[in-house]
Amino acid sequence: EAAGRLRELPCSAVIKCLGWDHSSHAELQTALGFRSLRGFWPDADPRRFIFKFSSSSHGARGFNTLSFSVLLRHAHAAFFHFLARPSALAAASSWLPAVDSLAADLGATFVGQTFLALSRAAPALNRVGRGIDALKAKRVKEAHPADRFIQELEHEWAEYQARLAPEGQPLPYPYSSDDLSAARRG
Repeated sequence: EAAGRLRELPCSAVIKCLGWDHSSHAELQTALGFRSLRGFWPDADPRRFIFKFSSSSHGARGFNTLSFSVLLRHAHAAFFHFLARPSALAAASSWLPAVDSLAADLGATFVGQTFLALSRAAPALNRVGRGIDALKAKRVKEAHPADRFIQELEHEWAEYQARLAPEGQPLPYPYSSDDLSAARRG
């Protein structure tokens, strides 16, 4: 509102997706009315959820959307898990990392610590996570077939040798699709 006045808006849910205006952290935090963020939960309230990741890119220009979608799926699974079990979040909240401002960089360390604490607090989330991880693995295999992956690696290998030792005898690429399959098996 103009002149610093706030207006109350009655609603049952606020959802902000696909973007984050980093210039208004204080105003957003005031509007949402919370003092701290514990993991993904304002004031450790299981009914309220914020998944903010990487407010500071530190020079990164791209982001692996497939990996991000896995993190977001894990976070949503945790949200619904604790929404149905509020006392479980209360018990786990002391393990969750906390910040007192949305302006804090909630990057990989904060999100990783949150997921570690959640896996300790709610082993059932680990089972859900395995399903999400299996989905990611399936999609990665579909997007990057092993034979094409090996061909790309062979091409890069030849390029590196040409740059690093242009006068030398090129060495054959040391791995095959069979090696990759054996490594996956274990």
